[in-house]
Amino acid sequence: TAPPPPPPPPEPSSAAGAEAVRQAEREGLTLATSSSSSGYRNVIFKPKERGKKYELRVGSGGKQNFLGLFATAEEAALARARHLRDTTARLLEQPPQQAPPQGAAGPSEASSYEEEDAPFEVGGRCAIRYSGGALYPGEVVGFDGAS
Repeated sequence: TAPPPPPPPPEPSSAAGAEAVRQAEREGLTLATSSSSSGYRNVIFKPKERGKKYELRVGSGGKQNFLGLFATAEEAALARARHLRDTTARLLEQPPQQAPPQGAAGPSEASSYEEEDAPFEVGGRCAIRYSGGALYPGEVVGFDGAS
């Protein structure tokens, strides 16, 4: 069976909220609704906060990332929609083709690396180990993330 449809968007709480909804329409974005107290996905209402009472957090890699505090739920939902659009665009971009450095494995060897030669991350930077121990791109010298 199909999941239930999302709830309809709540009525904007202010003129600023209504403007955020109109801006989303102009940008072709959808403000994802939920049954939470804010009415929008990943938007948390913080009644004890002074000023900006709507917190936006999104999950990535099993972690919750804080994206900001907003005056209205609609502004936070618009920021979420923009974040998802921009993240999706970055992920879909094709990285430029780089030629292997001198002395590194040729294309046939590099394209068929074994599990031990798989990409790995050190200190937040990605490197690929090819046969012979050569590292590129973003060559990492030490395992402490220094390069």
